[in-house]
Amino acid sequence: MTPRAVARVIVLALVLPLLSGCGALAEKDKNDGIALYNAGKFADAIPRLEKALEWEPGDHETRGYYAMALTRGGKPNEAIEQWLRVLKFSPEWAEAHYWLGIAYLSTDRMKKAMEHWVRTAEIDSTHIGAHYNLGLAYVKMGLLPLAVEEWSTVLLIDPTHYEARVNRARVRALQGEIAGTLEDFLVAVAIRPDAAVNWLSLGEAYFLLGDSAHAVASIDSFFSRHGEQDETARKARVLRERIVAGEKPPPIGASPLGITPQSLAAPPGG
Repeated sequence: MTPRAVARVIVLALVLPLLSGCGALAEKDKNDGIALYNAGKFADAIPRLEKALEWEPGDHETRGYYAMALTRGGKPNEAIEQWLRVLKFSPEWAEAHYWLGIAYLSTDRMKKAMEHWVRTAEIDSTHIGAHYNLGLAYVKMGLLPLAVEEWSTVLLIDPTHYEARVNRARVRALQGEIAGTLEDFLVAVAIRPDAAVNWLSLGEAYFLLGDSAHAVASIDSFFSRHGEQDETARKARVLRERIVAGEKPPPIGASPLGITPQSLAAPPGG
């Protein structure tokens, strides 16, 4: 063996254990960071995942968790930078597009967020979060039929998705589609019978359709669950009195309780 070959063997003998040790350290930091993320400790997860990336900068799974921790840890601009790096190497990763959209939304860039949610749904047509958040975005833009379409897609994937069900019901009410509103609220109260406000909305829908008996029964179900003397209870009492007095329902499209886009459930944020 030549002196040069001997030198190579010696170098390898010294370097390989170091490389192996680096890999072990990277794996430990990665696993610890993921565990902290899954526990909801995003601020603690960020430095551990960052350290793992120093050891293994090409580990896109680690970078994905790092970007999610940044997004949920209140650092959306840093998260955007990381997600763009991930997508450079994995452009068809639906979840990366989805989370990049969440990060853009956190910086008030709705159009950019929507672009990535649309891309998410193109890659994975069953991605509930993308369809759900697109529905909320369309409501903010005043495009109610498109919002209903997105939430209808969510409900085809998961008929028990509560927020999509309630939001579709309320938008249908805004559009004057009271029969559809009634259908959705009947399912909503079956999913979450203790959500008092849905019983009130169900009573309103019955009232608008001219079914006073079911309207009063639904409002009474609201009172049995609500138990607070607030503005919502006051409006419910007034509505019940009007129904009992035999008042005719207003024209379809008019909402006695004033359902607005602002009353829609908030996005899940992932």
